[in-house]
Order: sequence, then structure tokens, then C-alpha cells
Amino acid sequence: MSRPFAAAHRLPLLALLGLLGPPLAGCGGAVDYTYDPIDRAAHPHADAVVLLDEGRLSYSDGRERGYVFERHVRLKVLTPRGRARADIAVPLDGFSTLTALEGYSFGPSTHDLERLPPAAMSSAPARPGAGVLFADGRFAQATVPGVDVGDIVDYRYRVFSKRLFALPDWVFEWEIPVVRSRLMVAERSDAPARWSFVRRGRVEAFEPTRSRDGDGDWLVFERRDVPAFEPEPYGPPLAEQVARLRLRFESVAETGSWAAVAGWYRDLMTPRLALPEAVATQAKAATEGMAPAERLAWVDDFVRDRIRYVATHVGIGAFQPHAVQAVLASGHGDCKDMVTLYIALGRALDLDVRPVLVGTRGNGVLDPELPTVSAFDHVIAAVRVGESWVYADPTDSEGAPGHLLPAVAGRPGLRVDADDGALIDLPAATPGDERVELSWTFDAGDRVRVEARFAGLSARPWRAAPDDAEARAAIARGAFFEGDPAAVVEAVEITGEGAAARVVVDGRWPGLWTALDAGVEGLPLHRFVGGSAEIRVPAERDSAIDLGQPRSRVVRLDLPWTGGIEAVSPGVGVEETALGASRWTVEAADGRLRMAHELRIDTPRVEADGLAALRALMEHAARVGRGMVVRAAPEGGAS
Repeated sequence: MSRPFAAAHRLPLLALLGLLGPPLAGCGGAVDYTYDPIDRAAHPHADAVVLLDEGRLSYSDGRERGYVFERHVRLKVLTPRGRARADIAVPLDGFSTLTALEGYSFGPSTHDLERLPPAAMSSAPARPGAGVLFADGRFAQATVPGVDVGDIVDYRYRVFSKRLFALPDWVFEWEIPVVRSRLMVAERSDAPARWSFVRRGRVEAFEPTRSRDGDGDWLVFERRDVPAFEPEPYGPPLAEQVARLRLRFESVAETGSWAAVAGWYRDLMTPRLALPEAVATQAKAATEGMAPAERLAWVDDFVRDRIRYVATHVGIGAFQPHAVQAVLASGHGDCKDMVTLYIALGRALDLDVRPVLVGTRGNGVLDPELPTVSAFDHVIAAVRVGESWVYADPTDSEGAPGHLLPAVAGRPGLRVDADDGALIDLPAATPGDERVELSWTFDAGDRVRVEARFAGLSARPWRAAPDDAEARAAIARGAFFEGDPAAVVEAVEITGEGAAARVVVDGRWPGLWTALDAGVEGLPLHRFVGGSAEIRVPAERDSAIDLGQPRSRVVRLDLPWTGGIEAVSPGVGVEETALGASRWTVEAADGRLRMAHELRIDTPRVEADGLAALRALMEHAARVGRGMVVRAAPEGGAS
């Protein structure tokens, strides 16, 4: 388990193929060198076509309990670019052993046959963040040789894993067309399989057929003629869009119910909670007399400031945290390590702190009818303050209690209680959580003050801004003055407020007034408020647009009002839809011209039937923002 985002690192060479076990007979029998014709007209834009992607998953209770997974991939290369499909990547971890691997390429004539040599394998991180220190998640990699355009690539491998509590998902889709994709799961009365099928963020029914093959009975999950998977613009992350089948074996006691899943994790974590007495004494002294919310803030600062996020795990360490004392001594850890320290410190200060298992893959979809630890890949902390739960993700170094990243906010989770487990929905972001407020105040001459308040993700770069005055001035010039060399930034004040930030910039910016004094039409206001219309909405679309999170943006402009200046506007007012609102106001009084625009979008996801409403909001914001102009008034006075 880890945080959703981290940097990737390379690993050194793995063992040679010669160290593997006996060769495969193939998932479906002996290797078939039949050359498969493909109608190129049916796949005019594809670089390759998967003819067969077959997996076989069976329960093993031999010398060691576990599962055996065999996979057979057969594809045809159609363009030079498609040669990249000859690359094999076998996911492995500390529980897994690659026991066999074979690969071939051949054309219309069997004389073209080439085999994967027995010394062609290397290793790479299995996910971003793996490979740091001693994390053991990895891919075994090899490339089938001799592949020409038009050739067939055929490879198969076998993996044995002791990780019964988290079976691999089966993904039916590739970035290229798939003629046939199927997963076969062995049927055993003492280890019946359960499954859940998730597609486009929804749980769907998927009834397998049954087949007898060799000495066993199999459940067969199959899809044919699957089109190439294309990530959708404005859609959720790639891993959340693909159709996948999640499984578990019923005989594994650790995942028999959600309470059992919680108990399994609690048993892994509890022995690691011992807090050194010196640290407990320091914490109690530092927080003496504080209210619970203040003690929580102290714990949060301590963990985020002292512990650097690093993926560190081997085998069961992917789920079991390191001991608190080891995390403190090393100064680094991953999500479960940081949360375990969070819990130990919080409980030492009489706070009710519990871990929450969260799934960030597969659009965060959790099937309540399939209790399994496979649904989770992240851990955060839940803290009870008064009658409410406050959620915190200490791996988010710029976050704060109550603020969750979009990859976590609104997702389902499993709170691990003292003797049970509760399925919960984490708080979703609101426009107030992701809010920007900008106020521009111009005075006579070229004086300007920018006051800004950022909440949520937009506050992160400001909270991390350096203390150096020159560096802050450069950041402010780029953020507020488009890098205009004529802008002079005299002072920048940045203060943090929880997960928010307040920025005040004082300086001079002659651009607007130079244009007015010269009698030239002044700058359109979209220079100041254009950020309100940053979402481009396609004219037509069959699927949803993923906006990441709800948001609110308010821009205010305050100018000295004189008889020599006028404001030209295509109209003001309000555009309200089911998705939110766009509101413009203009007021001229007391020697000032004050304009404001507020754009609020209330949802992180807009379905296809809501595109018209989203377009209406964007067009209203853009029409006024790009059409309103401040300029020197024509002879005869301002209007």
C-alpha cells in the first residue's frame, strides 16, 4: 500500500531465464504455430491485434497454500510501431515466483520461428514509487525476438503466489483491439471463487460459463471483439476506466467478511504501535492544555514534518506497517507506516484515531458483496473530534486534517475499529474546499495590490513557496502579472491557514494605465478573470467529463473611477444551471469602479447529458470576461 502518487525508480537485472522451472505446455496445450490471418480493413488504425489473452487461476494447497496463475497471450503485429507488443511484463512481488516463461515469434512460414533466449530477462518497478530502498514490487521483463510486421507473437508464463488474500484483477481491455479475452478460474468445492466486475466506475453483473478441461472444472469469464481502449479526454485516470474482474477464494478466512478484513489488518498493525516513552513524554508536554482539535493539529504537523514518504516494503510489508520506533528512527515510511505513527501519537494524547483502508484504483468502486483486501491500496487516518470524524492523509505533505486529495475524497473506505470494521464513504470535496478568491485593487498612478485566498489543491504551491523574497516575487509575477517585465513586485506576504493559503502582493503595474493615458482602448478584463473559463467543453460527447473536484473561483477588480474612463460590457447577470452558477456584477460609485465574477461548479463529474449546462456556464463567464473593456471615455464624458 502506498500513497497515490510517487516517483519511479529502476531496479538492477533479475535472475536469468535459465533459473526458471520446467517449460510450459501452454495455457491451452502445446504451442500452435498456425498463422492467423487478420482482416486489416477491420482494424485500419491498430498497430497490433490481440488474438487471444487467456488466464488460468487455480487454488493450490500443496506444500504451501497459494494460487497458480498462467497466462497465454497471442497477438499479430500490423505496423512497425506494433513491434513494441513483443515486450513481456510479468507482475511479481515478495509472495510470487515466476516458475516458467516461453516466447515465440513466427510468420506465414515456420522457418521464421524465433524463440525467447534463456538469458533475456530484467526487472523494473511494478508501480510508481516501488524500487525505493527495499520495496519488492516489480515486473519481470523480456522481449520476444525477431518480430517483423505481419508476424505472430506468442508468449506464456506461470506464476505461483502465496498471496491468497489479494488475488490479481483481470483486465479485459488493451490499448489495441482484442479478439478474445478470457479468464478461467478453477472450481473447487473447498475453495469456491467469488467475483465482482467493474466497468466505467460501476459494478455490473457478469455470469461465467462452465467448462471441463483436463481433470478440472472451470468458471470461464469471456469477452470477445473488445475494441481498443482509448483513454477519454477529461476522463478519470487510465487505471480507473478499464473493465476489470476482481476475485477471491471463499476459503481464505482473512477475507470472509468486511469485519474479517478489518480484523486481519488490525492484527497486522497492532503489534507495531508501541511508541517510545521519550516521544510520548515530548508529545504530552508539547500539547498540555490544548483542546482535542489542537492536539490533532500537533500530531498532524509532527508526522508530516518528521517522516518522509518512501515506499518501503518486502512481502507482507506491502500490508503490514513497520514498527513505530523504526519509522521514527529512519525518518521515512509509506502510507501505512505514517498512519501507524499517527495512531500511536494520537492515542498517547487521548485522541480516538483509527486507520481507514481506501481503494484509489478502479474509480474507487467497492462492491459491498465482495469483502476482500484487494479492494484497497492506500491507508489514511480517521480522528474522532467531538461528534465528528476528521480524515487526514499524512502522505500529502502539503495537506491538513480534513483535506483529502481528489484520488481519495469521496471514495469508499473501511474504517478499522477496535473490534469491528465499518464501510464508510469518505467526505467528498465541495466548491468551498477547492476555492480561489482574487481581489485586484488599483490606485491612482500604477499602484496595485493583489489579495488572494486559495483553498485545496490551488493552495499547495503557495504553502510550499520558498522564504526567499526574490523567489517569491518571481512566483507572484508569473502567477498574477503573466510575467510582464513592466510589473514591479515590491512585497509578497504568504500565510498558511490549515489547507489554505493567503497571499498579499504589493507593487506597481503601469500596463493598464499606460493604455488609458495614451487614449488607446484598455486591456480586456479576461487578463484578470480569464481563469474563470478554463474548462473547454467539447461540442458532442457520449461519456462524462471528469473535472477532478468541484471548485469555486471569485475575481474582484476595483479601479479608481474618473470621468475619463468608461466600462464597456456585453451584459452582466447570472447564469444558473444544475451544475452551478456564473455571476457577474458591476458597480460604479464613490469614485470607484468595482467588478466581480464568481464561477461555481458543484460536481467533480459531468455526465454527457450535462454538457449543455456546463457549456452555458463557460460561455457566460467567457462572454463577459472577454468582452468587457475598460477604456478612455470618448469626448463627452464617461458612460
